[in-house]
Amino acid sequence: MVGFLAIGITTTVTAALRAVGDSRTAMVYNVISNLVNILFNYLLIYGKFGFPELGVAGASWATVLGQCVAFLIACRVLMRKGGYLVFCFRDLLARGNSEAGNIFRVGMPAALEQLAMRIGMIAFSVIIATLGETSYATHQACMNVLTMSYMIGQAFAVSSTTMVGQSLGKVRSDMAVFYCRASSMIGVLASGTLAFIMLCFGREIMTLYSSDPQIIDCGAYIMKVVALIQPFQGIQFILAGGLRGAGDTKSTALVSVVTIFFLRPVLAAILVFGFDMGIKGAWYAYMADQITRSLLIYLRYMQGKWKVIRFNV
Repeated sequence: MVGFLAIGITTTVTAALRAVGDSRTAMVYNVISNLVNILFNYLLIYGKFGFPELGVAGASWATVLGQCVAFLIACRVLMRKGGYLVFCFRDLLARGNSEAGNIFRVGMPAALEQLAMRIGMIAFSVIIATLGETSYATHQACMNVLTMSYMIGQAFAVSSTTMVGQSLGKVRSDMAVFYCRASSMIGVLASGTLAFIMLCFGREIMTLYSSDPQIIDCGAYIMKVVALIQPFQGIQFILAGGLRGAGDTKSTALVSVVTIFFLRPVLAAILVFGFDMGIKGAWYAYMADQITRSLLIYLRYMQGKWKVIRFNV
């Protein structure tokens, strides 16, 4: 809770920097933040070099310290003279209400989307947890691999959001379309490469997480499902990023509510409990969620309404 304010402001500054094309500065202070986190994990969990031995609580304090370091650097970036982004409280007060209206218009659907996603993910995890420790351990290992694969899609999604927003700001919808297509092509190639690795080396990947034959065998099968998800996931991340860059956060929020909040947990419950398919059924539900979400995002993108969204200025 102590770190909420710091991480909230830092996340906002990071998004602003990415929006103007400066993703390098955000990368630098986030790397520094993580290094501080790792260092104080070692010092506070085990009580090294005179620091108190706090155990799990030490890990929490290390996280907060890392967040506060990122917060301070991000604030320093906004206060520097001559930068493209400079925060001035006096100018903020002098502006009208239209800017605040635009912020809420874009931000509230995005907030509701994140809330729906978190509730859906918790419900999905609870369903798998009922299957026992082995199934849950397998699920966690596969989710770790899947989360790592998010990095590729999210990276190109940030690029898509930035370039689409800038292009539409210049009234160049043709360039916005070009950037979305280019990002999607690169993202699909990267996702395809990752899918190939998972198909060929899924069992070897699982051995990094466990020596239990049950976990390895089941995890290797789920890795094939994860591999099939990759191209859909990549396209979905990138096109959704483009829609957000255009300010079309309502459609992405609606898609997330339909798929993650409803489809994934409901279908998982049906396959796991109704058809007794176990953890494999849950991951089939995850795949159905990703494919459906990709299709809906693609259809929304192809409608082209995102090109003509206007804001009060």
